[in-house]
Amino acid sequence: MSDTERLTSEVCFELRRTHEEFESLMTSAFRTLGLTVEQFRVLTVVCDKGPVNVSDIARRLSRSPNSATMIVDRMVKTGLVRRVRLGRDRRIVHVFPTRRAEAVLPAAMAKSHELTQAVSVALQDEAKQTLVELLGRLQCRMVELRPRFGWDKK
Repeated sequence: MSDTERLTSEVCFELRRTHEEFESLMTSAFRTLGLTVEQFRVLTVVCDKGPVNVSDIARRLSRSPNSATMIVDRMVKTGLVRRVRLGRDRRIVHVFPTRRAEAVLPAAMAKSHELTQAVSVALQDEAKQTLVELLGRLQCRMVELRPRFGWDKK
């Protein structure tokens, strides 16, 4: 393995490890609120964008519509969101937060902010800006690679 290949593997490994650690921290933070990380993400979309359909949620979370449907189904069962058919076209279903979701979301947002701030103190502002730019480049490249690796969000 060349030095470049070794470094590339190390970058990917560290990205995965960082993501997993952050997810673990978020999972612990939200557990006390009775939320999962995915439910929190869905709630931020639903509460931020107003009435949205499952396809909108899937697109915003980079999930397949099927995956987003399963998450929303579980959230309906736990009383976090509700589905409402609007207008004459009964096929169009929008997802709305429930009162329970609206009550728990501010605390979840506060926990998310607290965790993000606590983690980010490890970097100075210039390093944060560089990291944002580098991660943005990687994200763009991954989006370009979706068709090549069979990722289809439909």
